[in-house]
Amino acid sequence: TPPEASPATASLAALYLNSITARHGANLTHLLLSHHWTLGADEIGQLVRGCPNLTQLGVSMYDDNISLMRLLLPFLTKLVACRVLMDPASPALVQQLEAMEVQHHEVGMGLDLVGAQFDKFRWVGVGRLCFEVGRVISEMVVGEDGAEFERKRRVVKGVPYDVVKDIAIWKMDSHEIDEYPLTMLGK
Repeated sequence: TPPEASPATASLAALYLNSITARHGANLTHLLLSHHWTLGADEIGQLVRGCPNLTQLGVSMYDDNISLMRLLLPFLTKLVACRVLMDPASPALVQQLEAMEVQHHEVGMGLDLVGAQFDKFRWVGVGRLCFEVGRVISEMVVGEDGAEFERKRRVVKGVPYDVVKDIAIWKMDSHEIDEYPLTMLGK
């Protein structure tokens, strides 16, 4: 579990989120929140309900809410890009994600992002990793029981930062972003 935000920071984040969703949520299409404002399940649900027209979203969340985000993303049917920000003060998840093979991320996201509700979805950022989401393919795979079956998944490919730098939720980021090592993308 990441360190708790100071009461002042948590209060400011809650006020900001309430204001955004209540006053601007219906018209909001791009939202990039601070990586210091780590959201819990209630706040993520509030964003999804209050901002149904989001096309780009960048948020920081607790480790256990990444599964929740998978469940809520289908309700953001206009979403084109999503960025899960990592708080540098909580390096454990960052290290865990970056230590995984890029192919594991590509296949896992490809399986999660199948369905008509994801037709517009094109870009994913997780920490410093960036991915392009492509078309749906069918492939034959062998199950644990040795039987072959067909499954559908999106083609997801790790890309360098230069590919996403002009997409609003990356471009709006005020932090200096170092050139990402190509080794993180398996190149």
